[in-house]
Amino acid sequence: MAENLYIIGGGQMGTSIARTALEKNAGGNITIFEPHAANRQELEDYLTELGISDQITVTAQHDEELANADIVIMATPIDHFHAVTAEVAPLMKEGAILTDIGSAKVKSVEEIQTALDKADADHIAYIGGHPGVGGAGRGARTSSNTV
Repeated sequence: MAENLYIIGGGQMGTSIARTALEKNAGGNITIFEPHAANRQELEDYLTELGISDQITVTAQHDEELANADIVIMATPIDHFHAVTAEVAPLMKEGAILTDIGSAKVKSVEEIQTALDKADADHIAYIGGHPGVGGAGRGARTSSNTV
């Protein structure tokens, strides 16, 4: 079990991962970073409706939760991978794992690895991932706790 799980992106996939990690007791402290105020409010409201808002932290700042994360999951559009990786890599702790849910693996790996190389982030282990799941729709309310 990861003690600290940090998910970047509170849409369908990021929220599904958080809900599944919570249900399976696989995430310890779970944080979802969602930079967009309207999406963040929708996510917070939805987690409250589910009765789990006290078990998943929602934030708009990369702070202590990111610095302490054992696993960081990129659940943003692939076009954001490079910029987001460049932003978070210097803040991640030694030995942290960075992974993604990008479906276009070559592009995902190129975007993230290029940003890691530029950030001189040898202290991070990058493991490319692929969701292989997801449903119709988008946003937190289309998430599932069975991914």
